[in-house]
Amino acid sequence: MVIFAQPELEEKILRKRNLAQRVGMDHKLNPLNRRDTALMIAHRLRVSGRADDAPTLFTDAAVDLIHDRSRGIPRAITNFCAECLIEAAFLQRDEVDAALAAEVIGRRIFTGIDPEGGTERQVQRTLKLDDPVVSLAAERERRRGA
Repeated sequence: MVIFAQPELEEKILRKRNLAQRVGMDHKLNPLNRRDTALMIAHRLRVSGRADDAPTLFTDAAVDLIHDRSRGIPRAITNFCAECLIEAAFLQRDEVDAALAAEVIGRRIFTGIDPEGGTERQVQRTLKLDDPVVSLAAERERRRGA
């Protein structure tokens, strides 16, 4: 039997000694580094049908931010990118820049990522009127009303 699961399953298996003794092989996927994050994003775009010679969808700064906020966890990278692409399409943008990525990721209440090493937690952010995220939110609201 092969099981792919979240790290929390490891804790549960370890509590069941009989089950833990029957695990023949295990492997833990470490978080991706920045380079591998960019390669994963490019791969997923390519698999979805995006041509290799097409213009870049994610700026380098957006990839940096996605890698930083996801802490290199593939599922979070995928979720963040998907939400960024949906927002970019809604705003009729050709690319995802760092400001758009920050706005989309910052809007999430539960990301599954805790920068302090725990599990899921709520993060609140104070926005200033000149913050690029505020202007993106205003643009989104303007387009919804149009």
